[in-house]
Parts: sequence; structure tokens; C-alpha cells
Amino acid sequence: MTPEAILVSLLTPAVVVGWLLAPYLLAFFGALVPELGEWPLLLCCLATVLMALPSLLLGESISLNLIGSNGISLSIDATAAWFLLLNGVVLGATRLASRNLEGASGPLVPAVMLGGLNTCFVVTDLISLYVALEVVGIAAFLLQLRREAPRSFWIALRYLLVASTAMTLYLIGTGLVYVRTGSFSMEALAGLELGSAQVLILLGLFSKGGLFLPGLWLPRSHAAARPEVAALHSGVVVTAGVLPLLRLMQIDPGLTPLVRWIGIASAVLGLLRALTETDLRRLLAWSTLSQMGLVALSPMAGGLMAFAHGLGKALLFLMSGGVDSTDLNSWRQRPLPARLQVPLWIGSLSIAGFPWLIGSIAKSELESALPPFWAAAVLLASIGSVAVYARLWGAPWCAPNGSNKGSNAVQSPSGGSITLLVVVLIGASALISLAVAPSHDAEKLAVTGLIFALGLLLDRGLQRWRPALERRWPDLESLQDLIGSLAVVGAGMLLSLHVMEGWG
Repeated sequence: MTPEAILVSLLTPAVVVGWLLAPYLLAFFGALVPELGEWPLLLCCLATVLMALPSLLLGESISLNLIGSNGISLSIDATAAWFLLLNGVVLGATRLASRNLEGASGPLVPAVMLGGLNTCFVVTDLISLYVALEVVGIAAFLLQLRREAPRSFWIALRYLLVASTAMTLYLIGTGLVYVRTGSFSMEALAGLELGSAQVLILLGLFSKGGLFLPGLWLPRSHAAARPEVAALHSGVVVTAGVLPLLRLMQIDPGLTPLVRWIGIASAVLGLLRALTETDLRRLLAWSTLSQMGLVALSPMAGGLMAFAHGLGKALLFLMSGGVDSTDLNSWRQRPLPARLQVPLWIGSLSIAGFPWLIGSIAKSELESALPPFWAAAVLLASIGSVAVYARLWGAPWCAPNGSNKGSNAVQSPSGGSITLLVVVLIGASALISLAVAPSHDAEKLAVTGLIFALGLLLDRGLQRWRPALERRWPDLESLQDLIGSLAVVGAGMLLSLHVMEGWG
């Protein structure tokens, strides 16, 4: 028997179920025996990474049906593997970053988060996905509360209220699917006529994934969280709503136009707001809204895009905890030491699509997987991404032992977590470059160079007008606006379905 066959044979149903339940059991026993500490959670993160490898390296898929035909269905396939790998790496890195900031109860909520995210990534029935998304939402709410700031409670509660409203719509859509098909399986949507059931389900997932107007809760929530919590939320938690969208697009191609138009609208909206933002963490959060839109464009390349973005964004949010001020207006006048500059450059260059980094490889794969119109839209969005992150490349360097006058850094980034993310980001770039894109031809490098040149010119042109443009944006982030956006986007999707039906 080959080593590959032995590896696959080890992934029995009992092993898969045990791996899914382990983080929840860890949270329970961790509350009873606080002396367990961080190591069991880090081992669970490692197990999550290992669980993704068979699908990534061998192309093997594992499918399970539990508790009958209308019970729980699981699938660890190529679509889920990138998200599992991302979850294990980012959650492990954020725990390394915060292990000295919390008491014995520190690992409990992250353990639940790890289990909830793993469940979101592997379940393929609508009702189990609903339960897993609610678990992730409650864990995200509790992590948001850990920042001792006057507004933290309201921002966390606001997120919970919006998420609960969106998931109520999702649950109604799931009920409609069951009434019409007698099944909670995602495959049941393939034979169902497009209508209100799919729209309600998509609304819930758009909100959870931070896409377009239903995702406008994201910038304020992520910017207000502690750096390591924002790194987890922006790097991996939002993907819990995006992966099911990719699965639904694979199962029912009729949903693809709706999801793609929302995805590109989210990419444009996020870029426009990030280009005029004057706060570092809000810029990163708006960029997440934009990048999740790109992830949702293609089931084939979405996993790699999410992995590349999650690594880079987690690194950037962690580094934001080490700067003395997040005001971008004075960024180019404020010296930063190499320990901050180097990770900031690596993470931002990767997301912007610099050659040979994983972000560039992911965008190339995305463009190859899309029809010409959508590939051109991704190319234009890449110019905006360069302009967004060019603002982080202008800070002067200072001596390693230098310090900024008046520095009041929120948190010094953890060396272990930063090293882990940088090593994984660069190592993954090298491995994937060898496996997927062994060479960068002159034409591709020329296009990338043109994109970076145009992006830098756009950033330079906006410098003078940025403060005025930021003031002109309407504030759509209040609770009533967020709830109303669900109705607006839902009505728009229903109208578009009727229009497409009339054309057909």
C-alpha cells in the first residue's frame, strides 16, 4: 500500500468526527481544568492543518453522512481544504500573539471558534451550516467584547444584532427549501427554481461573509477590535460565509451571476472606501470587504484567494498593534523600525499582487478561472489594491533600537506569531509557485509592472483630495442602515431574477 493510500485510510469517520468535536471538548474541559493552558488548542490548530493536506496534496475527498439522509453531511474536499489550512494557521498565530494578554480562560472562546469554523468549512447541509454559523457569530461577539473600550460593547452588540437578523432570513430560506424539496442538503437547490428561498439564503451568507451592503458591519467592528482579534476576524472568520457561497455556485450554476455581481460590487465599494480612508485599521477592514468580493467570484480559485488574503491580512492587523498611531495622514512622516516595516511590506505586497508572492499567484489563478469580462474586472481591481496599500510603503525607516517620540503602542506584536505568518506566507508562495506557476513570463511581469505603476499614480493623485473625498461619503454603518441594506439587496436580487426570467 502506498503512503498516500495509508494516509487516506487513516481518515476514518471516527477520526473526522473526533477532529471536529475536539475543540468543543477542549473548551469544556478547559473551563474545568484551567491548567491545560494553550497547548491543547495549538494541537487542535495543527490537526486542522493536517486534515487539509490530503485534499491539497493528493486531491482526495472525504464525504460522510451522519444521522440519516436528512442529518449531517460532511465533505473535506479541495474547496474546503484551503479554508481549513487558513483556519489552523491564522488561529494558531493569533493565539501566540495573545497568550500573554489573557488569563486561564483565554483559550476557551477561541477553541469554540476553531470548532465552529471547521464545521462551517466541511458541512454540506443547510441546517448544520446554520448552527455552525451561529456558533461562530456568538464566539466572534465574545471575542469582540475582550477589548476594554467604552464603545466595544455596543459595536459587538451591533454585530450580533445584524448577524442574528441575517441568519433569521437564512433560516427562513432553508425552511422554504425543505418544504419544496423535502431535504436540507445543498444539492437540493440544484433542482429548485430560482426564487425567494435562494435569495434569503444568499442574504444570510453575504452578511456573514462581509460582502457589499449586507457586509457594512465589518469596517467598524474589525477596526474597533484588539489587533489579534481583528486579525482572526478579518483573516478567517468572514470566510465562514464565503465558502458556502462557493459550494452553492458549484451545485447550482444559476446562482453564479447573482453572486458574481454582488462580489464585484463589494470589491469596488471596498476599494473606493479604502482609497479615501485615513485610519490604518479601517483601511484594512475595507480592504477585507473588497477582497471577499473577489474570493466569491470563482469556486475554482476562491480557496487559494481566501488563503492568500487571510495570511496577509492577519499579518497586517497584528502589525497594526505595534504602531504608535493608526492615522494615515502622518504615516509618511513617522519612522518605523524594520521589525514593523518588513512584515507590513510582505503582507501588503502579497495582497496587492507582487510577483512571486502567494497573492499574485492567487490572482493569476482567479483571472484564469473567470470569463474575460470578470477577469478584466479583477485586473482593474488590482490597480485599486496597489493604490490602497501604497500608502503603507512610504513610512521612513528608523534604526532597530530607535523609537518614536510619544509612542503609545497598543500592543507589541508577538515575535512567534509574526514569524509563523511570515514563514507560512513566503513558504506557501514558493511551494505554490513551483507547483502551479513555475515561471513568470515577460508578458505577465509587464502587466504586473503596469498595474503597480498605475496604482502608485492613483495613490499619488488622491493624496490632495483624500480628506475631502472621505467627508463626502455617506455614513451607512448605523444599525438601521445595516438592517435596511438586507432588504434593499434582497429586493434587488428578486427583481434581477424576474428580469432574467423575462429575458429567458
